[in-house]
Amino acid sequence: MNSFGTFAKVLVFATVVTAVGGWVLFKAMSSAGKSAHDPKHARRSLTVLSVFYVVNAFYIFSEIIRGKEPPLALLGLPVVILYMWYLWRSTNRRVRIANLAAEKEKGPEARTSEPPGQKSETVS
Repeated sequence: MNSFGTFAKVLVFATVVTAVGGWVLFKAMSSAGKSAHDPKHARRSLTVLSVFYVVNAFYIFSEIIRGKEPPLALLGLPVVILYMWYLWRSTNRRVRIANLAAEKEKGPEARTSEPPGQKSETVS
């Protein structure tokens, strides 16, 4: 009986892990598809990810200052800083690319913040 109970637990656990993994992959794929078409969603995702790395870097600094971590933990910090810089740069670049793509599709008025069909008044 005990081996059957263990087998049932393993089977249920594997099924749950597979279902959760499938759901996570589905959400990741839909998020990637949404990011490709919606620059605001892409900016938000990149910003959240970079803030996550900033918070972790501050945590490492605080642990080193307290003496709970060795200073050797700073060894990976340049990689994290470069990755954060890349994420912030991608966020800003994505805005410009989206604006240029919208301008190419709709014309120069695509960059303005007015509703479609309403011309902005410029002073010459």
